[in-house]
Amino acid sequence: MSPLDPILEILIAAILTTFGAGAIAPANYRAGAAVVVAGTVAGLIASIQLIAMTFLPPYINTVVGLGGLTFAINKLTALFTLTTFIIGFAAALYAVDIVPKRTPAALPPFLSLFIFSIALLGLSADPIAACIFVELQAMSIIFILLAGEEYASEAGVKYLYMTLLGTIVELSGLGLLMIYGSTFVIGLALFTVGLFLKVGLFPFHAWLPDVHARAHTSASAVLSSVAVASGMVAVMNIVEPMIGSVTALTAFGYCLLALSVASAAYGSLCAVTQPDVKRALAFSTIGHMGFAGIPFSLAMIIPSAKWPLLSISMLYLIVHALGKSLLFLAGGLPVALYGVHEYTHLGGLFRRHKVATWTFLGGALTLSGLPPLPGFFAKLFVLYSLAYATVALHSWVMGGLLAFILGVAIVTPAYAIRRLWHRTFLGQEKTYPETPTTYLANAACIILMLALLILGTLPAFALAGQILVPPLR
Repeated sequence: MSPLDPILEILIAAILTTFGAGAIAPANYRAGAAVVVAGTVAGLIASIQLIAMTFLPPYINTVVGLGGLTFAINKLTALFTLTTFIIGFAAALYAVDIVPKRTPAALPPFLSLFIFSIALLGLSADPIAACIFVELQAMSIIFILLAGEEYASEAGVKYLYMTLLGTIVELSGLGLLMIYGSTFVIGLALFTVGLFLKVGLFPFHAWLPDVHARAHTSASAVLSSVAVASGMVAVMNIVEPMIGSVTALTAFGYCLLALSVASAAYGSLCAVTQPDVKRALAFSTIGHMGFAGIPFSLAMIIPSAKWPLLSISMLYLIVHALGKSLLFLAGGLPVALYGVHEYTHLGGLFRRHKVATWTFLGGALTLSGLPPLPGFFAKLFVLYSLAYATVALHSWVMGGLLAFILGVAIVTPAYAIRRLWHRTFLGQEKTYPETPTTYLANAACIILMLALLILGTLPAFALAGQILVPPLR
């Protein structure tokens, strides 16, 4: 099998699924959503082929071209693609069960476009490909909001302004890269800022909490997990060949490190203060992206440890993506069914939604970093990367950042468990309307919980062997 074949399969599935769902959904919403489920299954098959190519002999690590665009095929992008389609499959199942209250026909085709553009953005290995797929992602978000909740239109207007600004900055950087070459750091910096504006990384996050809170829950689960991660993965693919050969990337790495640390602190602290369930989860995403950005930035500062550090960043992105999508599907279920956003107005949902209760707790404990769950290893490796940088660079500043990030990591359980899970699912039951059946939504939560335990744990043990025996090098 050619390395290009899975890319072609994903592109064909994207076209057939998006147009098929768009043709069927206006007449029958659930049938249109079922088409998206089938499309994500096709994406899963292609991603498993990528996993086989990169994890089995001859261990393919290459870049392939298609129509002037290039795509990176390696272990990291294969894992990200698999994660994207697992989450997309669960979100599509959820969408079949939970019908949007506003403009339902808009959700299936643009949810399909959204999922496939994320996968292709994560595989992109050149700025032009990344620009095309991030624009498709942005367009799909705007139309997804048509099927969102109350005030989704206002969130869409805010996102439209932010994405237009991102497009201007992104295209400016792309133009400089095309004129002066891929090693032109100013062009690369502008392109990266434009990309981060689209995916909502701090401090380019102003649109993110509103859009994530008001989108249909199935879309929020994808938005706050692999969507925000895809931009960082695309930048990894573009920057990775330059690490160690372009000296100016060191300064770029220090800038990204500062933004990542600020993002980790800002997102975690803002999440604690939010009464809205989905807004709290959206702000926590900003914090988790900061954690994932730390080893990525250190890879540019310490080129000799490039691959272990990039692997740590990818592991964190995968664990967060699966855990956060699970939290959105389980925690967003009462929002989708009863229209109640604030956890202070909820309570006692354990009696009605046992699957959502326990899977939400599992996702919360994982992202809180409770051992021996995957989130513990993901955070431990991020802290380890800072410890390694402290020793390798003989830097007390890195040691101070290590202590600071350790303190920030302790904040997570405060909102993930006490403020969200306990108040939403336990306590005195409120008065709710009759509960509809949610078999597919429950199945989506269980699938993500199992994927989180398996896909988060196996790479963690493999990575532990790589960086701890022998020591990171």
